[in-house]
Amino acid sequence: MSEAFPSPPRPFQSPAPANESLDSSILRELMDTSVDRIYFKDLQSRFVRNNATHARSLGAASPEACIGKTDFDFFSREHAEHAFRDEQEIIRTGRPIISQLERLTMRDGRKGWASSTKMPWRDATGKIIGTFGVTRDVTAAQDAEEKLKEERNLLRTIIDNLPSRLYVKDTQSRYVLNNKAHIAMLGAESQEQALGRTTVDFFPGERGLQALADDRLVLDGASMVNQEKSDFGPDGDVLQPSEVLHNKPMATCTGRSSPRCRCTISIVSSSASSASATTSHGARRPSRKSSAAPPRWRAI
Repeated sequence: MSEAFPSPPRPFQSPAPANESLDSSILRELMDTSVDRIYFKDLQSRFVRNNATHARSLGAASPEACIGKTDFDFFSREHAEHAFRDEQEIIRTGRPIISQLERLTMRDGRKGWASSTKMPWRDATGKIIGTFGVTRDVTAAQDAEEKLKEERNLLRTIIDNLPSRLYVKDTQSRYVLNNKAHIAMLGAESQEQALGRTTVDFFPGERGLQALADDRLVLDGASMVNQEKSDFGPDGDVLQPSEVLHNKPMATCTGRSSPRCRCTISIVSSSASSASATTSHGARRPSRKSSAAPPRWRAI
């Protein structure tokens, strides 16, 4: 949880030594006021200097209490070994590690997430004498992302297991999401085969064109709720009423009706010999009763 590695309520101010140089003053100010964890280590990955925020995250009483210790004194063995390998590789190659996401586990069982950047520490001659790093607590953000991922996976599972055909199109009537029932009715084998395509790519006849016209009406502000539609068979004949459309604009986070959500609920008339059916464009035609195989219902 985000409370696992709390930042100090206010910066620790170390006393300024007499005759302090400007560079030392700048470093001290940075170390004292940063809410990120700053630390320097020698060639054996032992702490040489760190700030109060870092010391507090380790559970140490002060930065001075960390000097000479290593990650093995504060973290789980697994994390300490991984950090040691990374730092020794930096010392060997001089290559830094930038914004590496890390799962932290302390020896006392606390857990958290951090983004760490580690660099080679060089002396005035350019010789590597250790490493230094800046670590930022990202526990709250990572926990929120994990929760969002779980909810997204749950929603996707629900959508894919609906018997109804559900899909989302963008403002150009291109599919951006389809559930499994709709993909099957399109005759596609996967989500990728439907993405970016339109109704007429799957149904190039009159019904496909009518679907595009319906899309335009919805984008212009109309809604289609519980509207019964007829479908067309392979030869273009009108079949009995086969679906009820729930077609509404879906506003984006900006409040604009950009992509919109359309949900079609597939139904088959209880009477296969219904006297008439409504065509896609409102005309009334006799329904066709199949004596061989049941009609092939198609989603749009």
